[in-house]
Amino acid sequence: LRMKHFFTLFLLVALCNGADLTAGNRKAMQKLFNFFKTTKAASKEALRFLDNVFEEMARYRCDVGGKDCAALKVATEDIELAIDNASLRKANKLNGARFFEAGKELAGDFKLINGIRDAVIKYICAKEPKGCAILTSYEKNIANALEKQIKH
Repeated sequence: LRMKHFFTLFLLVALCNGADLTAGNRKAMQKLFNFFKTTKAASKEALRFLDNVFEEMARYRCDVGGKDCAALKVATEDIELAIDNASLRKANKLNGARFFEAGKELAGDFKLINGIRDAVIKYICAKEPKGCAILTSYEKNIANALEKQIKH
């Protein structure tokens, strides 16, 4: 991590670790992390591919000095931990508060981000039709529900 981005990431973590989540926020976050941790209908490779696209977006935004660099890094790192079945608490995450706050910071770009997510899921569905139903369900029932929680 470049030094100029370290402070931004440190500040975001420091501010967000104390954030309180409502019961609805917490439930939406848990559904998201549980999806990535437990789904068997979509391959882990498909889930990693989806996350890797956003990791590349984070890398790009950090390389060009984007203000959303830290928020994108938080989001992709937490999803990666979930895919790897790592405990978010063991990784010093407090029940998704960092991720939720990062989402608030990214809310203005949700339309763009969703367009990328939709395209990646369509690609995965074309290549791995077995996982398509669960991925489209994730998109509709988990990702979009979390987005609504973040916007409120």
